[in-house]
Amino acid sequence: MSVSSEQKEALIDELFVTKRKAHKAYIVLRFQGREEDAARVKDRADQLAKKIDRLLSRLMTDWCASAEEGIASLRKANHDLQRAIRQIKNGVAVTTRVVKVLGVLDEVIGWAGKLVT
Repeated sequence: MSVSSEQKEALIDELFVTKRKAHKAYIVLRFQGREEDAARVKDRADQLAKKIDRLLSRLMTDWCASAEEGIASLRKANHDLQRAIRQIKNGVAVTTRVVKVLGVLDEVIGWAGKLVT
């Protein structure tokens, strides 16, 4: 099944939202003095940025037969990231929320990696 250019654009937009939220989590953790957690989140954000760059270089190819499912998954991931960031800001179970952020980013990195390979 071919993916429309609108679907590709929506998918990339959602990946950029994930990337932005990862950087936001990094900044929040830095402001809280949680340098080790911030470094781990930044590492994942950097990995995701590399995957996005590779994906963009292949934009014009048919790389995803299930774009709608991917877009929905990314939207859910971004919702989960936003919730975790809000909880980190409020000091709610910060360690658990950092683990959540890292887990969501790992999922998205893995998913993006499948698109690129």
